[in-house]
Amino acid sequence: MTDKVRVGEKVARVFGPGIDAAQAPPPPAGTRLDAIALVLRRTLVLNLIVAVAKLAVGLWSRSLALSADGLHSVTDASSNVLGLLAVRVASRPPDHDHPYGHHKFETFGAAAVAWLVFLGCYEIGKQSVVRFFAPVETRIGAVGFWVVGATMLINLATAIYEHRQGRRLSSELLIADAMHTRLDVFISATVLASLAAGRLGYPSFDIYLALGIAGFLSWAAFRILRQNLLILSDASILDPAKVVAVVRTVPGVTGCHKVRTRGRPHQIFMDLHIQVGAGTDTAASHAIVHAVQDRLRGAFPGLADILIHTEPTEYGSGFTGA
Repeated sequence: MTDKVRVGEKVARVFGPGIDAAQAPPPPAGTRLDAIALVLRRTLVLNLIVAVAKLAVGLWSRSLALSADGLHSVTDASSNVLGLLAVRVASRPPDHDHPYGHHKFETFGAAAVAWLVFLGCYEIGKQSVVRFFAPVETRIGAVGFWVVGATMLINLATAIYEHRQGRRLSSELLIADAMHTRLDVFISATVLASLAAGRLGYPSFDIYLALGIAGFLSWAAFRILRQNLLILSDASILDPAKVVAVVRTVPGVTGCHKVRTRGRPHQIFMDLHIQVGAGTDTAASHAIVHAVQDRLRGAFPGLADILIHTEPTEYGSGFTGA
């Protein structure tokens, strides 16, 4: 497996299951972005309800783990807001200052969410250390269990809804956000264990669990940041060998090399060199280039732009891809 394929697989992880460069094309850009914004607004309302409920009960019960879980729900809502802003900016057409469009603003937003999570984890860790040296009695009642259980069900339903809409709209933003919400379900389950331990007379377990949650969130934030940095640094998104395999089926093409791709599965920018016979005139070469573009767009619907450079066969590289 080549280095380019490995990097492309790392980039693909950020989009979650169900999204790849060769799947059916998404709905028209304007309709698609409007639908994504609607899903984000609905998810934002649900995340705010969950966050307020957890934080209120966490402060009342003095449960650090529940407060930490509520803070994570706040980051879910923050990611929804950033997602809405990113969708709004990303929907702008290319202009003089951004000839390739504004799609990377969505990636900047995801990276910003990762930094917000890091800051939240720092606060959780600091409060855990303070609580360790100055213990506070935790008031745990039945309401705490009911709130966590109810919010878990809301989070689970939200994650399923957002993931399904992400697949329908071919939206890496919605699928990634759904994965983030699923983390909240797992964290809430650990909080239930913490509340149970408090009622059984082990209040210190709350501190250790909060530190565990902070560490877990820090690792998740690191992965999100790393994956988005791969996109921002123009990591390869398609396997050159697969591109060459498509190009070589076009009549008149005698070679293909220097295949370069970047972007995200639904918006890929590609440039490559093809070779044609030395006696091929300009008009025929132009027709071959268009045939190659059409064939590539049929194989990889996520292609947003294809730049092809033609060379005579005498340059001699063949179908190497590199």
